[in-house]
Amino acid sequence: MLAGPVAAVETAILTSPTPVAAAEMAFASAVDGTSIVLGAPGEGANTGAIYVVDCAALPCAAPNRIAPADLAIGDVFGSAVAISKSFCGGSIVT
Repeated sequence: MLAGPVAAVETAILTSPTPVAAAEMAFASAVDGTSIVLGAPGEGANTGAIYVVDCAALPCAAPNRIAPADLAIGDVFGSAVAISKSFCGGSIVT
């Protein structure tokens, strides 16, 4: 049980390695330990993408972009994301 309020300290600012207008980076986000998943459903004419970031050491590692090759305009991949390191050896769901 916490004894009182805990002050938040900014340790990193996560940005897209290739900023795109209307990508909606971090429209959805999920965190498990030091792993972060950010959805960018507006990227690529709303085909979408997700970015996985490892923040085990600071500064955080460069984001890894994931976008299946068969995405179509309007799929908005990354509009919802989840992550679990303990499920099936580590899983990302979008």
